[in-house]
Amino acid sequence: MRYEIFGPFTIPRKANRLVDRGPKAQREFWDNTVASADDGLPDACGCYVFAVSAAKGVVPSYVGLTEKRTFRQECIGAYQAGNYNDVLAAKDRARPLLYLLAKRTSKGRLVKPSKNSQPDIQFLETYLIGLGLNRNSKLLN
Repeated sequence: MRYEIFGPFTIPRKANRLVDRGPKAQREFWDNTVASADDGLPDACGCYVFAVSAAKGVVPSYVGLTEKRTFRQECIGAYQAGNYNDVLAAKDRARPLLYLLAKRTSKGRLVKPSKNSQPDIQFLETYLIGLGLNRNSKLLN
């Protein structure tokens, strides 16, 4: 297993401080912010961690995986944004952060999603959930 950690990336927010899922904000986030770390990153797969930066430092709130969809398609979907917004609504000054743990091939290229199961990604997600629970007993997973 080869993974590279990218981030934190600050997730765009609307004036009401909730996640901005609008097309313009998402295009800017994925095509400029995330792609600046690595061109192929928005269309890769692996695990992701939503965290908030607040008075207690950076605290993970949700861990997810993507093996059949890209980070772009998965990380800020309606379900995920709903979870993120629940956290943000409870923490007035929290800054929403996204970490991406992208899978790499043995030759160093980012792995694209596949219809096949990727047990190593599933294992990594389980491991990250365990680590997240050590830091935040209210992890949304």
